[in-house]
Amino acid sequence: MISSYSKKGNLWDNACIESFHSLIKREWLNRQKIENWNHAYRLLFEYIEGFYNTV
Repeated sequence: MISSYSKKGNLWDNACIESFHSLIKREWLNRQKIENWNHAYRLLFEYIEGFYNTV
């Protein structure tokens, strides 16, 4: 895995993605019963598509 933008020791580089992960955990993950990896992947995909698709 190659890091795309984060530098070692600079915690602010990941602030946006950490905030997004927190949002997913707080608003979505705790409300779901995940059966397996494929189910989690599908639910996460649906959440992200719904979150960013404002049409």
